[in-house]
Amino acid sequence: MLQLRRLGLLCGAIFLLTALGADGVPPVLQPRAPPPPFEGLDPVPATGYRYVLLHVFFITVTHRCVVLRMWHEALRMWHEARM
Repeated sequence: MLQLRRLGLLCGAIFLLTALGADGVPPVLQPRAPPPPFEGLDPVPATGYRYVLLHVFFITVTHRCVVLRMWHEALRMWHEARM
């Protein structure tokens, strides 16, 4: 019983340190402007690639969502075939 209390205290302390400590550290910010040597270059031509495939009200379907869903279904079907 004593070991469970010590373990619970240790887990609680680690939880509090990670929950409170992560927000206390400010992120390192970098300027959004390109460095000076790159300012005279021509702009990159548009490719027509669209990351967002569908946006209706609060629902956004992106290319990444579709790819992840296809991987998920492929792995699920593979797993069911092995059972």
